[in-house]
Amino acid sequence: MIMEKTEFYKYIESHVAEYLPDDFDVADIRLTEVRKNNSVHLMALVIREHGCSIAPMIYLDPYYDLMAQSKEVFHQEMDMKTILRNIVSNATQHRETMDMQNVVQSFTNFEFVKDKIVFGLVNVDRNVSLLNEIPHVIPQYTDDLALIFKVLLSSNTDSNATVTIRNEHLARWWNTSVEELYSLALTNSNRLLPSVMMPMDELLKEYASTDELEISLRDMCFDYVPPEARMYVITNATKTNGAAAMFYGDDLAKLAEKIGHDLYILPSSVHEVIAVSTLAGEPQFLQDMVREVNKTKVAPEEQLSDYVYYYNAKKQQISQIDVKQEQETAEVVPTPQTVNRSQHHR
Repeated sequence: MIMEKTEFYKYIESHVAEYLPDDFDVADIRLTEVRKNNSVHLMALVIREHGCSIAPMIYLDPYYDLMAQSKEVFHQEMDMKTILRNIVSNATQHRETMDMQNVVQSFTNFEFVKDKIVFGLVNVDRNVSLLNEIPHVIPQYTDDLALIFKVLLSSNTDSNATVTIRNEHLARWWNTSVEELYSLALTNSNRLLPSVMMPMDELLKEYASTDELEISLRDMCFDYVPPEARMYVITNATKTNGAAAMFYGDDLAKLAEKIGHDLYILPSSVHEVIAVSTLAGEPQFLQDMVREVNKTKVAPEEQLSDYVYYYNAKKQQISQIDVKQEQETAEVVPTPQTVNRSQHHR
């Protein structure tokens, strides 16, 4: 029988110290509930060392879900020792890649953070409280998306350690404006988290079976997909919180030129978006597909939007499609728009 979430959290909190390395000078181990994207609350484990006023937070819900999934698939629960070792590995990995105390002491210094400021992308309606507390930019005519700003402390193939910039940070950084944050994030995101575009089938190959027969059948299926129906994934180099790449990279322009058509953009999650030719399907069909996937496949805290977007290759502009409005006015092609860098909410 799978233990309840509360019992799972308490077990991890009580036993994780047994798996920490000998040189880990533990000052505090505690559970804390954290408000994440889309106003979702998750439970995190904080392991703080003596002399440090900051510590990495390890979110426990994914581990609980993994344990539950192992029960469903293999008819047995994942070994708790394995979960605890994984949690400790995660904590020590971030410990090794960033000087926690130096971060606290330096974060008030704008010179320390300015080269580390990058973009994030969140849904407006689902993050009203958060957006009241942080500087952000709403791209013009994409009413449900907001570019936010994060300080990238460390990065690896599995995750990024970031701190979201808040209004109080700007108050400490005298003479720093939202416009300056935008300019820095645009430069740093391209340098630290460059955009990546790849065909969907190429991405699937990274996770697919190594069985030769399955590979052959899969490749045969993709060979029959016409170019105008092929899907392309746009993200960043770490594939973490990479949906913002559609606003700072030139992948959309390159793709539209390659296939010779304007594009529809499907918000797959906060981690990536999917671009397809406008010949691939009607906006209503694509929007219905996005909403169904959000309901059934994407975790609540990782959902980005239920809308589809349109990319006008000639103007290199992104606009939100309102399918309902299109149906009422018989409009087929939406009016493209650009990111208004001066429009922001505090």
